[in-house]
Amino acid sequence: MALTRPYTRFLDPTLEADKFGLLLAWRQGYKEVECSVDSKLILDWISSADTKYHPCGNLIEDIRALMNRRWRSSLQHTLREGNFCADYLAKLGCKTESEFMVLHSPTAGLLPIYLAEEVQYELGKQRRGN
Repeated sequence: MALTRPYTRFLDPTLEADKFGLLLAWRQGYKEVECSVDSKLILDWISSADTKYHPCGNLIEDIRALMNRRWRSSLQHTLREGNFCADYLAKLGCKTESEFMVLHSPTAGLLPIYLAEEVQYELGKQRRGN
């Protein structure tokens, strides 16, 4: 499959968000980061794509370099339907004129969504025997 620029432009914002999220976590001094990605295609790109002629190659290489720094980082696939925090934050971002914003604490609407996702995550771990 040949990827053209119009096709990838829809995925560029996700890659940019992944890159800046990792960079922010690094600058804040986090030592362990787990990234949940709801696009299997992006996960595959970051994990194994040949970036030499890839339209998003520079972004993918930046993300790989960030993940290979001296910290524990991992990527995991999550279903879009189960990623309510990201959905909430994306909708919040659409309501602001700011290009980039950092929340130092969860908004009132985000906290209950986050707690519900944590419960689901822990239940899933128990079912898998982790």
